Amino acid sequence: MIASIYYEAQAPDYNKERLELLLSEAESRYNLNPQVLMVAAYFRAYSLGDWDSAKALSDFVKKIYLLRDQSLFAVDAGYALIRKNTPDLMGECSKFYAKGSRFINIIVNACARRAGDQDWYALTEENLEEMGLQSHDDRVEVLELMQTDLFLQKEIRASLEGGFSGDTR
Repeated sequence: MIASIYYEAQAPDYNKERLELLLSEAESRYNLNPQVLMVAAYFRAYSLGDWDSAKALSDFVKKIYLLRDQSLFAVDAGYALIRKNTPDLMGECSKFYAKGSRFINIIVNACARRAGDQDWYALTEENLEEMGLQSHDDRVEVLELMQTDLFLQKEIRASLEGGFSGDTR
């Protein structure tokens, strides 16, 4: 089921309705399987833009799943970023951090910009530059290639254009 979800979400002939049906099927058939539900929550948020449902599903997974790795916090990071008024934005986003992922570094970098966290900003900027993503266009292209939610893309573009919110310029 997980492979089917990944395939459908990243297929060249991506179809939002097919993905929605597949995620609904996964959530009903595997309603107590935390791995399947975690993947469903991720794609419900990052591909379909159904952030509220994804957040509720992600919160449920955290109640039934004892393991804690960064992937469990993917939805929390994106949700905090798009909700803008999250009091502990970097607390949510830093749990999602993984050095070697371009996508994750883009998300955490946007969080750092919005939160004005110079340390996380510097760390993720360095990581992204090492990965060859120096320009804002390069970073947006990664999001577009991954077929991420357009609203999230808009938020990340806004954070890139606005610069680091800790800047005094």
